[in-house]
Amino acid sequence: MEERAKQSLRGRLHDGLFVEEYGRIESCRAERFGTSFSVALVHFDRGEGGQPGELASFLKGVLPPILSVTRDCDVAGMIDEERLLMVLPHTDYFDSLNVVRKLRKAAAAAAGGLCRRIHISHATFPRDARGFGELVGAAEKRLAQRSRSLWERMGLEGKLFWEILAQLKGVTNEGLDYACFDTGEGLEFPTSLLQRLTEMVIQEVIRSPDKRGILYLGLGDTTPDQPILKLLRSVGETATRIFVVSKEEEMDWEITGAVPIHIGDLRLSDTFFTLFFSEETAYAVIASESWGGQYSCFHTSDPCLVEGLITKLQRDYNLQEQF
Repeated sequence: MEERAKQSLRGRLHDGLFVEEYGRIESCRAERFGTSFSVALVHFDRGEGGQPGELASFLKGVLPPILSVTRDCDVAGMIDEERLLMVLPHTDYFDSLNVVRKLRKAAAAAAGGLCRRIHISHATFPRDARGFGELVGAAEKRLAQRSRSLWERMGLEGKLFWEILAQLKGVTNEGLDYACFDTGEGLEFPTSLLQRLTEMVIQEVIRSPDKRGILYLGLGDTTPDQPILKLLRSVGETATRIFVVSKEEEMDWEITGAVPIHIGDLRLSDTFFTLFFSEETAYAVIASESWGGQYSCFHTSDPCLVEGLITKLQRDYNLQEQF
């Protein structure tokens, strides 16, 4: 039954041994020509107690929507009953993020009652590993890291952007890669700390202009003389795409390295955020005015959480989905 299910996907689904051998060949090719390629690992959480013959039905139901978003050059195959492995030629780290986004969309639509959850991760040669086996191991490690992320533990996938911000600022415990804090007069941290944190992110972009990345800045009531906007004027050419999110329809815009985005949402007046995701790092800081010039803040270096926040911002406001 399982073989007949795979045969019905002929041309899109390969034998697991073939995929692994192809991955080793692709690894050698990328090493020789100095190019990138990625793998995507899809884990199907089907629960326990599966009956004989159920796997065939499961494969027929869940795989076609997922495979429909792959390219002709991509090679995919089941390496066991719970894991689908994809080799993505000529795909760098940021391109693999976009592939994973498409896979997650397709998986969410396909899962239905066929399995409890579908988890997807990725890894890129040579960023994450140089050998194919090590690359698959890096994807498995990233899958485990995602399961430990606040994004998964707080169940944020089904929430809206502003719901997530409110929930994060209410986190009471601290972790190695996240914390809440307050700023303002009479408190341990002055409000200038928020500006300094954003300045450090922009300076990171300036120091590494060739590193791909994406940066969203929500600066409250945006005015042309804001210090952060003045700093942005010194960025110059960079591989990081910078967007300034504002509720203002028109601004005196003289910044060539950043794109203004008008969102007519009054909540932007008293909320500040910096969402930065690059090839090497991820960081987010969120602050909302509470009262008397004091701000409730949350910051994190959790890449899964930062990626999720950027994705929610883009989707909720119909922005171009990109990394």
